[in-house]
Amino acid sequence: MLVSSVASAQPEVHYESCKSTFNYLAAQYQGTTDKNNSGSQWCYLKQSIEGATWGHVRTETIPEFKTVTGKACKAPSEYQGEKFYGCTTQNHTVPWCYVEGGVGKSVNQKRRQRF
Repeated sequence: MLVSSVASAQPEVHYESCKSTFNYLAAQYQGTTDKNNSGSQWCYLKQSIEGATWGHVRTETIPEFKTVTGKACKAPSEYQGEKFYGCTTQNHTVPWCYVEGGVGKSVNQKRRQRF
């Protein structure tokens, strides 16, 4: 479990350093979450950095996530006080995210385009 006194010692990372999916407190994430991290988005890392297995994610590096039908996930989605980018299985059996007009199931990741 993440603890705020430990949180400040974790590295700041780009999303590319994150695992594509990870489990935390009985939910699976495809993206990042701020759960138990004082509003800062985090993920588990593909490779540890100086012993750290998770890191604070720079939100501008998080890609856009889309449902399998091509609808963009809200960035971030908010559910029961938690903000997350991408999808979660929180209280569901399949990954989901909020989309315009409702909830979308299952996502594909697509890079954000800069204008």
